[in-house]
Amino acid sequence: MTKRNVLTSAFVLAVVALGLTTRPWVSGTVVDTITGTTKATVKGSTAAPTAFAGALVALAAVIALLSARRVGRSIAGVALALAGALTAYGAARSAFSAKSVLENWVDGSSGHADAKVTASAATGWVWPTLACGILLVLLGVIALIEGRRWSGLGEKYDAPTAPKESDWDQLSAGKDPTAADGARD
Repeated sequence: MTKRNVLTSAFVLAVVALGLTTRPWVSGTVVDTITGTTKATVKGSTAAPTAFAGALVALAAVIALLSARRVGRSIAGVALALAGALTAYGAARSAFSAKSVLENWVDGSSGHADAKVTASAATGWVWPTLACGILLVLLGVIALIEGRRWSGLGEKYDAPTAPKESDWDQLSAGKDPTAADGARD
C-alpha cells in the first residue's frame, strides 16, 4: 500500500471510531425502588473510555506518520497499531460484557444502592468500532513495515542550514579552498 492510502484509511477509520464512541453502545433495563423500572443507555465513550482514547491516539499517530522521519515513522506505526488494539479491546469488552458495563454505569450514576440491572445488551454501534480498531491494528503493522520506504515531507520543511561558503569567499577571507581543512597558509 502507498503512504497516501495507509494514512487516508487510518485517518478515516480513527475519525469514524471516534464518532462511534458518541453513540449508545449498551442498553438495558434498570430496576430501582425510587425510580422504578427504567431504560438506560450508555454511550461508547462512557462504556469504554479505552476505545475513545485509542481513537484519539490513532489520530495523533496518523499525524506523526505524516510528518516524521524514518525512526519516527516506526514509532508512530507501533503507536497506531497499539491505538487500534486499545480501540478494539474497549469495543469488544463492551460487546461481550454489556451487563458489567451497565452495572458500572448504574453504580456510578444512580446514587441508589439497590438499583439492579435486569436486562442488558450491546447495541449495533459497538461492532463497527470493533472493526475500525482491528483495521487500525493492520494499518499500523503496514505502516511499521512499509514506512521505512516512504518519503518524508521534503527539504522545504527542514530547519534552515548555513549556506556553504564559496571558494571565492574563502579566498577573500584569506583561506585556501584547496586545503583539506580550509586552514590559512
